[in-house]
Amino acid sequence: MKKIIAVLLFFILVISGCGKDAANSVSKSTDAEKSAEVTADAMPEFELLDTNEQVGGITLSQESYLYDGFQVLEDGDYTYFFDTVDLNEFTVSVEKDNQWLELEKTISIEDERLTYNSIVDQQVMASDNSLLIEFDLTGDQGAKSLIFNVNFDSKGNIDAKLIKDNTVTENSEVSIIRGSSGKVFIYEEATNGDKKPVLNIYDDKGKVVYRANNKNQREIHSSSANDAYFLDEDKGTLQVDDTVYDLNSDDYVTDENGNEIQFDSFSSYATSVVKPNRDFLYQVSTVSYLQPTLIYSQVKKDFIIEMASYTLPEEAEDRGDAFMVMNKDNIHVYTVIDNGEASSLQLYTFERIDKNKG
Repeated sequence: MKKIIAVLLFFILVISGCGKDAANSVSKSTDAEKSAEVTADAMPEFELLDTNEQVGGITLSQESYLYDGFQVLEDGDYTYFFDTVDLNEFTVSVEKDNQWLELEKTISIEDERLTYNSIVDQQVMASDNSLLIEFDLTGDQGAKSLIFNVNFDSKGNIDAKLIKDNTVTENSEVSIIRGSSGKVFIYEEATNGDKKPVLNIYDDKGKVVYRANNKNQREIHSSSANDAYFLDEDKGTLQVDDTVYDLNSDDYVTDENGNEIQFDSFSSYATSVVKPNRDFLYQVSTVSYLQPTLIYSQVKKDFIIEMASYTLPEEAEDRGDAFMVMNKDNIHVYTVIDNGEASSLQLYTFERIDKNKG
């Protein structure tokens, strides 16, 4: 009888223990689920505040795909829509209070060296409320690079100032590059009298803001395109392709083992990139003319974490490029759409996710 009672007590204890384990397991699972829910709830989201289906209330003259690479400037009450037509041929449209004051006015930069046959290539980037336009030239005087700072008035008239005039050799390079604040900078790499590489960074007025001797004595410029450069103004670093160069220490950024970090901070399809503080970055990415996507990411030392994204809707038959402009509270994403009959400039207004993060 005692043996039977002992066996029964043993089974009761085992069952009781299993019950506690099961309860603990359920409790742990619930805690994990709650943790996951908290993490999911903590992820930010973009809030779309407003949509303007047709900026200015009038359609544009060309199909949407022809507005590839357009730029937008916001200056007080005025918005400037700038597009490239051909070599040294551009159009500017001026909008105020949702009305076009000027629509696709043809302009060009006045300089006797800018002939159609001399221009090999040109690059345009918006820099806050002005533009930088770079022309690569060839001719009897050899290869040259001319960079102009361009401003507009309310009638679409331009004020173009030449801020860089460089002779380009096989040992030098000049490019306009993006900065983290939304401004554009000039990257210049050349060799000094000792044939050692020297790196200069100029602001959009042509003033030197960084000068490095490149103590590694190796070329650090990109082998691809201007979009492969990114100047982090807060940290004083220059991203070239997937490497990061510290302009203050004059050396590549390395990990704890002394290896150069590999860092891809934004999409190669990004048309606009703004890093408003040290920790967060916004970009608008377009891939093969698919719907543009606004992306918000947290920036770490050698990688970024995507925190939120918003893909523009598919209400158009065709959607062209996109461009982002940021102010202290909001983000404006401009895009050109084609509804099958005509194209229009659209504006999406989002609230900044980081505006309370400092």
